[in-house]
Amino acid sequence: MKKKILFVFCACSFLSFIGSSCFDTDVPNTTPEPPPASNVSGILLATNNSGEFWTRNYIDIGTTSESRRSITGVTSFSSDPDSLCIISGEKNVWKRSGFLSNRWGISVYSPLNGELTDIEKIPSTYNEGIVIGQYSSASGQVALTNDDGVTWVENRYSTTGEFSGLRAIDFDNSMRGLIIPELPDDSTYKTFNGGYTWIASQPIPGINYKNDVSYYGSNNETHPVVCGNLGSIYRINFPFDTNWVGTSSGTQENLNGIDFSGLVGIIVGDRGTILRTEDGGESWEAVPSGVTKNLKKVKFHLNFLLAVGDNVILRSTDYGLTWITARNEPKEFYYDIYLFQPYGIVVGGILD
Repeated sequence: MKKKILFVFCACSFLSFIGSSCFDTDVPNTTPEPPPASNVSGILLATNNSGEFWTRNYIDIGTTSESRRSITGVTSFSSDPDSLCIISGEKNVWKRSGFLSNRWGISVYSPLNGELTDIEKIPSTYNEGIVIGQYSSASGQVALTNDDGVTWVENRYSTTGEFSGLRAIDFDNSMRGLIIPELPDDSTYKTFNGGYTWIASQPIPGINYKNDVSYYGSNNETHPVVCGNLGSIYRINFPFDTNWVGTSSGTQENLNGIDFSGLVGIIVGDRGTILRTEDGGESWEAVPSGVTKNLKKVKFHLNFLLAVGDNVILRSTDYGLTWITARNEPKEFYYDIYLFQPYGIVVGGILD
């Protein structure tokens, strides 16, 4: 029997910035490989001019150099650029920081044995958020906060039993959300009460690993879309349907990150792959990225987008039709984005 695991969190102070909603799954045939964890320092990049200029801050998230790890997720539960939460998937480190303040805080370590895989603000709420993770590919956990990460309530069970390994999460509104597993054949999990209760649902078809999920549309016409390895894309056509439909991507590259603004969506993947849709994911077209690096995450803010990955940050100001390189640093690896234009945060790691 697995022992119960508690989340521990405390408020922290802040670090100044000059100029001021994956963990990513290791997949076969991905180049370059993520750097060895023991040689990577956590970094946080900040911009106050929509990504044209970035300030790099180092974050020591371990007590010794051997336990320093890259940052894999970032968000703000309060929609306040001066109150952020970051996670490290490898060491399960929580931290709160200030983007616009003058101080940077103290690391806080949870006793979690597994790894955190995604962090998300619950929409239309104040100070409410969620984190998911996994002890192994077959066992997962969910934790909720309603006080901006000061305290947490942890849950390892859906209405039908213990969670499987959990990969990514997205919310449609304050009540309705979806968690996807990483592995084929594992259940998806739905909530209709803001994440307090989860219902195991039909697995996403296909034999490939699943990497990210995003809702598109508005009001009651929202639908989830999932991307994964070897060009796999799946969507549900109706809000409360359980039938996943495969969609042609036109590529065999691993697809790692997805985000929508209304019906317009962007998927990013390996070897500089960027796919774009204007019909909610029914059809996708490739758009040039100008790079061959592996891309991990993409985020919208109105018509503005950032995409990040191995050594590169891309930006677009026309709903993803065209992209320019905003940063290209050979030793930096980026995993997640929090965007509140003109401010933005990118987290990742750097080779020592």
